Amino acid sequence: MLELYFNYRRVIARFRRGTLGNEIDHIAASLSRVGYKRLSAKLYLARIAHFSAYATGCSKSVAISSQIVDRYLKARPSVAAHWAAQSAIAHAARCFPERLPLDQPRRIPTARCWRGTWSTCKLFGDFIRRPARDAFWRRGGCWFGKESIFQVKI
Repeated sequence: MLELYFNYRRVIARFRRGTLGNEIDHIAASLSRVGYKRLSAKLYLARIAHFSAYATGCSKSVAISSQIVDRYLKARPSVAAHWAAQSAIAHAARCFPERLPLDQPRRIPTARCWRGTWSTCKLFGDFIRRPARDAFWRRGGCWFGKESIFQVKI
């Protein structure tokens, strides 16, 4: 089933080499059956294969423990990468619950503010939660916000 998504034999062989290598074709079939688009399925399969390679280095047992999953998720460089890996692992766990016994619900990390201070992020979050009629108005072909920094010319 991987041949549906990937053309290169080396990539397919690498995907089938990890701890979840025997199940990766079934996971690909599951993604196809559920209705994932080709590009989305390729991203999920790549994330699952990356986790599978990580788990191969950590454990030789048949079942992958939740400690390995936690270590892998903590090693992700950003919150977005953490969420993406978490959703891919959760899909693999739904396909093969005996291989990935995820006994506890995964904790979603809190958002980090990469630029500026946390107070700036909070102010912006408060700003975008306001009703649209209070936040913007139009004058002379431009959209203005209550704060002058949110001016967009259309």
